[in-house]
Amino acid sequence: MTTDAFLADCRARLAFDLLSNTWNAVVLWALRDGPRRPVELREQIGGISSKVLTETLRRLRSNGLVDRQAHPGAPPRVEYQLTALGRTLLAPIDAVGAWAFEHGDEVMAAREAECTADPQAAEPVQMGERALDDPALGAEPAAVLGTPVGDQRLHTEIPDEAAVLVVVVAAVGQHHIRAAPGPTGGVPCS
Repeated sequence: MTTDAFLADCRARLAFDLLSNTWNAVVLWALRDGPRRPVELREQIGGISSKVLTETLRRLRSNGLVDRQAHPGAPPRVEYQLTALGRTLLAPIDAVGAWAFEHGDEVMAAREAECTADPQAAEPVQMGERALDDPALGAEPAAVLGTPVGDQRLHTEIPDEAAVLVVVVAAVGQHHIRAAPGPTGGVPCS
């Protein structure tokens, strides 16, 4: 691999883009044992809305990674399965998962250390940005970051001066909620 391997139009970037979407890798992994109907995928994966699953399956199909098989009958039935090309991504997905299992605690410790060292550090969030489809957050998948402070769907105590919430979800499934500083000053990390 050359030093310019990650330019905008290179094939390596294409692969990174395919794997960087959380749901792409999760859906591909869920299909590794054979064809699945959308309802089976939702049950197996958990925390993914029908809309997001449909969008993900369309994206994977358009990239040649998944096939859609329609079965006639009443009611009609649809199944999705990996293509030969899609199967080639299982090894890299497994490798990333193994890396996360081995180093996930270190990543979370680094995030916690950063939060402790700079409690006012928070990533900017635009109004209308959607929360991740994570049931652990206690919010509906369509919950919007930037909703009123103390929104009960978040199940946490947020200081009144907090203006914006930032939720970081790691591949290992843990999450941290940080409040950005409000008009009256800094807010400690949660």
